[in-house]
Amino acid sequence: MSKLTKILALLLVMFTATAMSFSASAAETKKTLRFTIGSGHTARSLEYLIVAEDFFMPEIQKRVAEKTNYVVEWVPTFGTVAGLSDILKATQEGLVEFSFLMTGALAGQLPYHNFSTILPFTTNDPLVAMKAAYRLYDEFPVLKTTFTDKFNQRLLAIHGLSDYGLYSSYPIKGVGDLANKKIGGSGRNLLWLQNTGAIPITSNLSDGYTSLQTKLIDAQFCAASWGVNYKFPEVAKYYTDAGLGCSPIILLTVNSDTWQSIPEEVRQIIQEVADEYALKSTEMSRDTLKSSMEAIVKQGGTIVTLTDELKREWCDKLPNLPDIAEKELGQEGLKILKGYTEILEEMGQPVARRWSFPIK
Repeated sequence: MSKLTKILALLLVMFTATAMSFSASAAETKKTLRFTIGSGHTARSLEYLIVAEDFFMPEIQKRVAEKTNYVVEWVPTFGTVAGLSDILKATQEGLVEFSFLMTGALAGQLPYHNFSTILPFTTNDPLVAMKAAYRLYDEFPVLKTTFTDKFNQRLLAIHGLSDYGLYSSYPIKGVGDLANKKIGGSGRNLLWLQNTGAIPITSNLSDGYTSLQTKLIDAQFCAASWGVNYKFPEVAKYYTDAGLGCSPIILLTVNSDTWQSIPEEVRQIIQEVADEYALKSTEMSRDTLKSSMEAIVKQGGTIVTLTDELKREWCDKLPNLPDIAEKELGQEGLKILKGYTEILEEMGQPVARRWSFPIK
């Protein structure tokens, strides 16, 4: 090796060491922000949690590291610290700082936020449901201030869930097939069984498989993709594509004390990513429908699709559901419920039934 080559090699080593030292020094100056994040559902069990892990969490880490003097570390607690009915309180108390809430399991604590679940046969497009919900939250500020005023939280994003159908151990080809059958559901979707002769049973995704397997229930309200994720086709060979509607009832919130402790520049990034997350996760809910149907058939299942006429027959058989919901919702809640249907109509969504709202 020539003298010149040795000198160049030495300079390269010195430059590399200096660069590494500078990089390490820069990294050492960055302050770590560590946050717990969780939900009542287990990790990657539904679309909104898959996108949370694949986009929301790493994208915030990436942008914060690139644009600020901070780094973010996540402590995932999906389905561990709190269940579906406990996650709101856990976030209020700071046990979980960033939370994905499913308002269907929190109807007693968040009655106004289940507007989309009370009335079935609305939009079958999760994106439409999400966009309608954002408009509704702007028109009725109480939907946001409920979190800040009562539950020490800030709303960051709304996710639109997939269209509801039914997994069952027998074919459901119309509303008449529900009579004398035990139908599982959670929250306010059991209202969809009023006047049908069905026997409503409280059940959810976590216990749905066992309930179907042991014949505790004959069918379960569920989106096609969720049932595939929870292996429902193994114990329920039929899926009825009933078009019961999409529900924007997954909300991303953050503990208010945690939010206030976060530097402004980081807060801006988090909100920016949360807005993008809402769109990405809802798009995934929409796009998984076809593959989920294929998976059901591949696993030996049968798809039953209700016609528009059969959907209207089911819908018309129900009592005027706003009358039933009035005691729980009160006048403000009924206005929110009515407002959601009006927004959907403005967005060109077909209306299966014109409900009467007892607003004084």
